[in-house]
Amino acid sequence: MAHRFQLLLETVCEDSNQKLSTIQLLTQASSRTVDAISSGTVEDSGQQCIHEMFEAQVERTPAAIAVIHEKEKITYVELNRQANQLANELRELGVGAETLVGICMERSIEMIVGVLGSSRLRGAFVPLDPAYPVERFEANAF
Repeated sequence: MAHRFQLLLETVCEDSNQKLSTIQLLTQASSRTVDAISSGTVEDSGQQCIHEMFEAQVERTPAAIAVIHEKEKITYVELNRQANQLANELRELGVGAETLVGICMERSIEMIVGVLGSSRLRGAFVPLDPAYPVERFEANAF
């Protein structure tokens, strides 16, 4: 992830007018590996994605509190339900592997839903500061 973030920063520094959706976050070697795993020609390393680890926790402790934000609480099973619902909506919008999903909101339970929902589709969430001026979002529209 750190390498991808470095690639993103380098690319943006080279051309700040570039749309985020056009930035390649994988090296050619990484892209070939992802393609090979996706096509089934290479076995996965066995490492779990965050959404897979989360789903395992849902199975173990569905009624336990997963997130507390200020005075709000949400259980693992409810957070999982909301993330699945969002993932389905994102899929209908064309989100898939390596698709950038902008999340522009203050820290909240809904933000966690957004992160989990996009990761379910192997999308890459991009946190966006809601304090940014609207013009900045328009200039870098996904």
